[in-house]
Amino acid sequence: MRISLNLLAILIIGAAGFIGYSAFANGQENTKLFVIEPGQSARTIGENLEEANLISSAFFFRMSLRLSGKAGEIKAGEYAIPADASLDDVVDLITLGAVIQRSITIPEGLTSWQIVQLLNENTELSGTITLIPPEGSLLPETYAFTAADTRADILARASRAMEEALAAEWAQRASNAVVSSPFEAVILASIIEKETGVNSERELVASVYSNRLQTPGWRLQADPTLIYGITDGRMDLGRGIRRSELEDTTNPYNTYRHDGLPPGPIANPGRAALKAALNPAASRFFFFVADCQGGHNFARTLEAHNRNVAHYRATCG
Repeated sequence: MRISLNLLAILIIGAAGFIGYSAFANGQENTKLFVIEPGQSARTIGENLEEANLISSAFFFRMSLRLSGKAGEIKAGEYAIPADASLDDVVDLITLGAVIQRSITIPEGLTSWQIVQLLNENTELSGTITLIPPEGSLLPETYAFTAADTRADILARASRAMEEALAAEWAQRASNAVVSSPFEAVILASIIEKETGVNSERELVASVYSNRLQTPGWRLQADPTLIYGITDGRMDLGRGIRRSELEDTTNPYNTYRHDGLPPGPIANPGRAALKAALNPAASRFFFFVADCQGGHNFARTLEAHNRNVAHYRATCG
């Protein structure tokens, strides 16, 4: 009986000590960041937490996990451990997966080369991307990430997002869409994306190029495609287009000299441009030129277009 009483006393003292440790704040003056790597054991995590002075005992950390049944629920990622966090608070935080969320925005109209540069320059991501994905294969969007994510992870997510967005828009394409495949839709959308950033204009720009594509004797005559063939999407041209470049038949992206769409996308279009390419406005416009407010003036005839050009040069040039 005495042994049983001693054992009971030990258990009572241990339980009291555990309860005390569970409720004990970590004593830090400021919130600290703590990273749990994928595959780390509870023992390693506890030891790292104790070493960082975020908990008082790795042993009681493991005990808390066992007693709460949360030993298999720890989520990898980066956590902000509050200054007043108790052991129970820390366990709840890392098993609920309340990781720090960071984000990176890929703007519409960037080339794949530019997107890779953007990701490689982000200091919060790890790894280095060396291979440039196919043009038009990445969806511009804001992507959340944690400390465990790599640059390649974001690239893979952008690729999957483009596949999903394109499939959804292709399934809802209008009967007047002039493209014959999802790939052609991305090509046309990339041109629209480079021509205008005004949401209300995208369908009109799409109508201009759609009208040209289905009218005999017309070519796209799109400056952005010609420029892409000159720069390979790795820089701004930084100057006007030369007459020799307009007449260059060796540039496959020169839509002044080649019929139909260029051989591939010239950028990575966003959802709105994809939708516009597959749902062009029903218009009779064949021309457009920039106005002074960041948009464009559209015209049906060359005569009206020339007046718009003259107005632009007189007031905006």
